[in-house]
Amino acid sequence: MINKARFSYKIILTVLSGFFILFFFSSFITYIIFHNVISARLDNDLIKTVRGIKTLVETSVNLSSRSYLRSLAEQTVLYINHVNQDHATPDKDSSQAESAKKLVAGYVEKIKIAESGYAYIINSKGIVEKHPYPEVIGSDISGQEFVRKQIALKAGFLHYSWKNSDDKAPRKKVLYMEYYKPWDWILTFTAYESELDQLIQPNDFEDLMKSSHLGVSGYPFIINTSGKIVVHPFAHSPAELEMAESSDLLAIVAKEINGRVEFNDTDPETGVKRDRLIVFEKIENTNWIIVGTALVDEYHQPLQMLNRLFITLICVGFILAVLISLYLSRSVSLPIYKLLEHIKEESKKFDMEIVPSAGKNEIEELSDYFKEYVTQINDKNRHLQVLLEEQTATVNALNIYKEVFDNIGEGIAITDAASDIVAVNPSFERITGYAEEEVLRKNPRILKSGRHPAEFYEEMWRAIKTDGYWSGEIWNKRKNGEDFPEWLTISAVRNSEGQIENYASSFSDITEVVKQKEHISYLAYYDALTGLPNRLMLLERMKQLISECTRKSIKFACISFDPDNFKTINDSLGQRRGDQLLKLIAERIGPVVRVEDIFARIGGDEFALLIKLEVGTVDEINVIAKRIFNCFAEPFHVEEHIVYITLSLGIAVYPDDGQLGEELINRSMMALNDSADRKGNSFSFYSPEIEEEVNRKIVYLAKIREGLQKSEFEPFFQPKIDITTGKFTGAEALARWVSEDGIISPAYFIPVAEESGLIVEMSWQLYRKAFSKFADVVKRFGGARLSVNLSPLQLQLDGFLDTLLQIQQESGLGIEYIDLEITESILVHDFTHVKKLCDELAQMGFTLSIDDFGTGYSSLKYLKELPFSILKIDQSFVAGIGQDENDERIVTIITLLANQFGMKMIAEGVESKEQEAFLKQLGCNFGQGYFYGRPMDYNSFLSWLESNR
Repeated sequence: MINKARFSYKIILTVLSGFFILFFFSSFITYIIFHNVISARLDNDLIKTVRGIKTLVETSVNLSSRSYLRSLAEQTVLYINHVNQDHATPDKDSSQAESAKKLVAGYVEKIKIAESGYAYIINSKGIVEKHPYPEVIGSDISGQEFVRKQIALKAGFLHYSWKNSDDKAPRKKVLYMEYYKPWDWILTFTAYESELDQLIQPNDFEDLMKSSHLGVSGYPFIINTSGKIVVHPFAHSPAELEMAESSDLLAIVAKEINGRVEFNDTDPETGVKRDRLIVFEKIENTNWIIVGTALVDEYHQPLQMLNRLFITLICVGFILAVLISLYLSRSVSLPIYKLLEHIKEESKKFDMEIVPSAGKNEIEELSDYFKEYVTQINDKNRHLQVLLEEQTATVNALNIYKEVFDNIGEGIAITDAASDIVAVNPSFERITGYAEEEVLRKNPRILKSGRHPAEFYEEMWRAIKTDGYWSGEIWNKRKNGEDFPEWLTISAVRNSEGQIENYASSFSDITEVVKQKEHISYLAYYDALTGLPNRLMLLERMKQLISECTRKSIKFACISFDPDNFKTINDSLGQRRGDQLLKLIAERIGPVVRVEDIFARIGGDEFALLIKLEVGTVDEINVIAKRIFNCFAEPFHVEEHIVYITLSLGIAVYPDDGQLGEELINRSMMALNDSADRKGNSFSFYSPEIEEEVNRKIVYLAKIREGLQKSEFEPFFQPKIDITTGKFTGAEALARWVSEDGIISPAYFIPVAEESGLIVEMSWQLYRKAFSKFADVVKRFGGARLSVNLSPLQLQLDGFLDTLLQIQQESGLGIEYIDLEITESILVHDFTHVKKLCDELAQMGFTLSIDDFGTGYSSLKYLKELPFSILKIDQSFVAGIGQDENDERIVTIITLLANQFGMKMIAEGVESKEQEAFLKQLGCNFGQGYFYGRPMDYNSFLSWLESNR
């Protein structure tokens, strides 16, 4: 017997509880939201009303206070006019005008505005004419920002902040000013904004307080920050004002100034305590607080209606929950009952027992029947599941193999034991060009390229039969007849008895790999610009050539060469045209090189040529060199430019000059460097002396670096003499290397230093020492000038000027005592840059001299456009005075040029009285040489100065 009542009861109880709880909480949340919204809106209405009243009061206070200040100003102006008229007489003098001003000043002094406001007078220059504080009168206060605004405006209102000595922070003030032009007076009336309410009559706001209503019985009123009532709608006399509101309430408002509070107060008429809502805000520029008060129960009356509505909704919700739960109970339990009866009848047809129903409801009985039914179904399906899993595993494995076979990138071919193709994949068709039906039952030899000998295939099948597989690179042929390289792997497939049933081969097209290898090999051994062998390939070929020459007992020449002044050409034409020129050079030499010769590019503009010598004599090499030089007889056409090229050649011969390739190249380069010094289609053979010179430079270079670290380079000073007076006028600082081995001449180390770039560091070291020491000379012996030479490498440095100025400033030697000597050869390379640099040096105060004039190009452009003050005559011309008339003419011409350009002259290398007399006759200004004094170390130079005072 089914317990329908029990199940229906559960449904009723569950649905009733759930629906009622859901309805209750949703209604409660809605109530809370509406309650908060209505409460916030009522409070906002009260706040807005109070703020509106506050705005009216603020506006009234501002207007009234402004009117008050303006009226004071206007009355004062009327008074000044009256006083001025009384003192106006036909013979009016300055004493009468001063008397009138004193009357007005006394009038202004008596003006008091509110508690601490006052009036003062300034003129249009900011000088105080009258002020309540006597110590301020006569002072200039135009430095104050607001005073500058007064001077600019002269009339009208002005707001500003002012801090007295006893104030913690600046306070806002307002002033009104009128300008009395006859006396140049700015009449100023000022007061603190917080005291403006003292200028207002509170009774003016009683009507506003009475006409403003807050709710049913609410009202506004005004108190001050001390808690005293200023204006109240229901109180007038001081006693009534004091009793109008609760003292506790006033204390709270005065303390908080701005805010909202709920206050429990007793009604004075009924004696009943009622909650009141208080909203209050401070009125700007006053000590007043506007207060709005209303009864909470009156102001929040809409919320009481909301409470009653909420209770009504709860009752209605409960009734609806009861009705809905009864309906759902009936609707759900009856179908379940009928289903249970049907299952019981059906269970008799299966091998199922009737489930006992004692103490169970309909759902529990249904659950028991379904459990029994599922148990029997699971037992019967378990056997089917095992079979299905085995079948699925087999199918999946076959699918994987098929997917791999069809989609792998490598070509696959499977043959039977007789090597006839039985299956191929799509990649096989793509790579070879053969369709599957074209190769089935055919032997893979249809792909044979013919590039490999029979022994290759014999070795392949021997490995397959022995090891079971073979792998390697092989060339095959596509259907279109094209040969292609592939990486092939062949494996033998055996059955369980170890017999071969199939052969499986996989291969991949490695055409691109082979091309990449060939390209990499080309890049490694050939020059990308000219297509010639590079240095690495040259060394490889040289190994073969050395082996051949050793066997045949013959010689070969390694000729290194490069175009002269290629860097200048490359800088002038640009790198792109420079590369074109190198290609043209390679093309020009190519036709004269024999097939057995080796022509390579081994550096930026450096080439090398290996030539087997039939006889091995110098004459044979001379012929080869002339043949190369003849290639450059005609100019090169690089786009729109015509370029003439000469070569420098360096030659080393195997085996005389070296046994190894690298050794021969290096020694031919040594010979090339020696040849490059001569320029113009010249060549040099390697010799041990050249290598010794190179090694000497390397040793010197190391010693120079060591000398720089030890600060061994010292300035030696050679005096300069005024030829006319014979007096000392300055000196030139010359570099000397004071090493442990003694003093080394600059002729040995200067060229090496310039070539290596160490001349820059050496120059800075010499400048520091020379400037510091000569600064002491200037202090002890008076004004004289120190000359120092500038290196070409220094002028190319970005920070040259900054470094020079830093050294000069640290030394204490003034710029006006420094003469910078620039050699004429520097100007040829980059005239624009040097000119800009010289102009900057001249503007800074340095004196500039042009050195070695006449030994180079001697362009008059340098004298015209550069700011040189001194022209230095080279000692090679001075040495010929009295011996060579040409030298004397050159010196004369140089002197005339210097005079024409307004430049002073100094002759270096003066060694005799006769030379001095000749120079003096020409008007040369200064002389320098052994005739006056040799270059001396600092102590010797000081002794020389002492003896030649």
